[in-house]
Amino acid sequence: MNRHREPFATLVGALALFLLDPGFASGQVIMEFPLPVGSVVTTVRLPSAYGRAMTAGPDGNLWLTYASRSSIIRMTSAGKATEFKLPSSAAGITVGPDGNLWFAEGNKIGRLSPDGASLAQFSLQYGKDAVGIVAGPDGNLWFTETDDTCGCPGGEVPAPVAIGRVTPGGSITEYPIPHNFSAAGIIVGPNRSLWYAGGSSTGVGRATLQGTLDEVSTQPVINAPNAITLGADGNVWCVGPPGILEDSYVRTITPTGIVTTFPLTSTRAYPFDIAAGPDGNAWFTEMDANKIGRITPQGVITEFDVPTPNSQPTAICVGPDGNIWFTESNAAKVGRLVLSGPAAGNVTLTVPAAASAHGVNGTFFHSDLWLMNRSFTSPVIATLTYRCTTGFNAVQAVTLPARQSIMLTDVIGSTFGAPSTSGAIEVSWPTTSGPVSASSQVTSPLPPAPAFGTLVPALPLSDAKMHAVFIGIQSGGGLTSGSRSNAGAYNPQPVPVDVTFALFKGDGTTLGTYSRTYGPNEAYQLYPNVFDLVGAGSTAATNAYLVVTATAPIFPYVTVIDNVSGDSSFLAASDDETAP
Repeated sequence: MNRHREPFATLVGALALFLLDPGFASGQVIMEFPLPVGSVVTTVRLPSAYGRAMTAGPDGNLWLTYASRSSIIRMTSAGKATEFKLPSSAAGITVGPDGNLWFAEGNKIGRLSPDGASLAQFSLQYGKDAVGIVAGPDGNLWFTETDDTCGCPGGEVPAPVAIGRVTPGGSITEYPIPHNFSAAGIIVGPNRSLWYAGGSSTGVGRATLQGTLDEVSTQPVINAPNAITLGADGNVWCVGPPGILEDSYVRTITPTGIVTTFPLTSTRAYPFDIAAGPDGNAWFTEMDANKIGRITPQGVITEFDVPTPNSQPTAICVGPDGNIWFTESNAAKVGRLVLSGPAAGNVTLTVPAAASAHGVNGTFFHSDLWLMNRSFTSPVIATLTYRCTTGFNAVQAVTLPARQSIMLTDVIGSTFGAPSTSGAIEVSWPTTSGPVSASSQVTSPLPPAPAFGTLVPALPLSDAKMHAVFIGIQSGGGLTSGSRSNAGAYNPQPVPVDVTFALFKGDGTTLGTYSRTYGPNEAYQLYPNVFDLVGAGSTAATNAYLVVTATAPIFPYVTVIDNVSGDSSFLAASDDETAP
């Protein structure tokens, strides 16, 4: 395999080959951008109320609620801020399935178009204040409600009264929380149910998409955290402030309620918010310690000082540029922490399946890759990362002039110099340049079957799935007629992910299942075809379906190949529902 590491010809300007090595990464850098002149972002300590007040927008900008100015801020990746005034202060904010910004605003749920031209509000019937809000897996928005008449001594979280659901059309349904326990932050958790901080005697509550509320039975029992997020490992990660019996902490909660606690390096740090990063780690703010924290899935904590003293970092999220963004509530600023790594600060598209190899019938096929720089003014350096199924990884840089495109024929065999291999390709470029469009095809250019092949899309990380279903799975009952269906996946996570493939007849009868642990950044196609793999190779079918479940987001795929002509179709995955 040493030949794969040798330099090769220059393509479209500057090209260089790098091995994926931790030393290739640069250090973390924090930049700060001012908010409009005025009061600070938050003036009181309502941890969960303002803990989910940032989101990556559908327009490539960052959006945040500005409580003391009763406004919403749109900020570009360059730090330019635009303010949209509201009738009252807002708390949580998220992007809805309709592409609008949805936010919690007092006793209303608000909806704002990305251009700021359209504002709508929908009144609550049950609670006094909406707090956290998240886009649910059912195409609706889900939120928490509180009653601010509880007194809240010392800035404690107010007691909630309900979990709410609002449709994109503005129809609201509310589900009262038993015993009036405290809660605010809400996320889509394991198995696509809604998890919220508090709301139960165990510190964390859970809601089904039908509105059934229950407690997450944690072991041991914990106090309500400030904020929660779903980690890349499939567990819920949360942070909490110092209490009488414990210092500040980060915790994980498994889907079955097992709790692991990681004390922070800085005592009395007052962690405020937490978000899952694109690097597989969880990132959190430390309000009193004036730091940004990072914790690995193994519990290793690293802290980074915020440049402005006593800035009180508060809300945190992953920006549209893939970096970590946070508010500084005592400094009227927004901070950006640039992630280290080969794709640091970049936008990344993933081609989950690519090859330069011979198929079952001995036919050679390869992947071609197209790239285009859509900028009218500036060139862009696109970084191509090959994740070979053998574990070999390499990085290739390609310079694209403005408004120009290129085609890399047999990108695995020629560009990466790795014939007779297969894997996945990541296409990344700096957020300060581009954007770049990418697409690929698998084709058979040589006799005996010079078929055009099939297009394979380049997908953003947001298209990675934990629950997917593929329809139109076919089998001829053998390799001499009909079709065969090949399945596989690419794991973009830096941690192992357990994946299960379950094959069903069109009438719902189970044909078989297969489970496999995908290693970090591993690309692997199941062998042989999925029918043979699950022991149903003699089954002829034209309308079977395949369900893929994973413990963290992955890129699953299925290709259906005609056994006679060699023509193939790349099937798109649909989001699947959670079993009752």
